Amino acid sequence: MGIRICTKFPIHTDVAEMIPRDIAVKHKCIPIVITEVGVLVLAISNPLNEEVIAEVKKITGMSNVCPSWASESEILGLIDEIYIKEDEK
Repeated sequence: MGIRICTKFPIHTDVAEMIPRDIAVKHKCIPIVITEVGVLVLAISNPLNEEVIAEVKKITGMSNVCPSWASESEILGLIDEIYIKEDEK
């Protein structure tokens, strides 16, 4: 499995909201985009954690998940930004 480095991917709020905030915070991960070919790109602080990737697949119903490394602080910042916007709806 190749590991991508997550830098400046466009964040799609509807995709990020595919997993609950508590799961995103617990595992330091957030779905950021679904590619044209149906791959869910997952920003994650530990892209080698297959248990988290399997849990994300189960929660989202997506069978093809591509982990993309991002720092914990970057992910937590995205989580705060995305889920605050959700709370304001």
